Amino acid sequence: MTSILRSGSATLIFICASFVLTAQTAVQSGGAAVTSAIRPVLAKDRNLLLPADGASMSPLNKITIAQVSERTDRKAKLFWRISIAALVTASTMDAVTSMGKYESNGLLRGSDGKFGTRGIALKAGITGITLLPQLLLRSHENLRKPFTIANFAQAGMYSGIAIHNAGIAKPRD
Repeated sequence: MTSILRSGSATLIFICASFVLTAQTAVQSGGAAVTSAIRPVLAKDRNLLLPADGASMSPLNKITIAQVSERTDRKAKLFWRISIAALVTASTMDAVTSMGKYESNGLLRGSDGKFGTRGIALKAGITGITLLPQLLLRSHENLRKPFTIANFAQAGMYSGIAIHNAGIAKPRD
C-alpha cells in the first residue's frame, strides 16, 4: 500500500513539474518577459504567445497575466452587480410581505400600527443609502469585495425577515 502511494505521489510530482518546466520561458536579467524565442500571435480574439520554432506549448502559456486580471475584474464586477440585485430584491420582498400587517418596529410603523407607505419610504431610503456610496465609489476595485459581502449579508437578513413575515397572517379589520 505504501509503495503504491509513493509511486503515485512521485508520478503526480513528475507530471506537475513537467507542466511547470514547459510553462517557463527564459528571461535574461534586464530583459523583457517576451524573448526572441517567443513571438506574439493573434488568434481568434486572444493574444497567444507561441514559440518561434512552432513547437507545442503547455496550455498554461495560452493566457497572459493581463487577460487573467481582466477576467477577475469582470467576475468581481458581475458578483457586485448580482449582490446589488439580491439586496434590492430581498428588501422589496421584505416590504411586500410586511404590507398591511402589524409592525413591531416603531420606525416603520404607521399611525394605525401597520406597515404602510411610511415603512416603504423608510425601507427604500435605507436601501438607497446603502447603495449610494457603492455607486459613487464603483471605480475603486479594491472596495468591490467588501461591498459584495455586505450586500449579500444584508440581503440574507432581509430574506430571513421576509420569510418570517410570510408566516404572519394579515389582520381582519
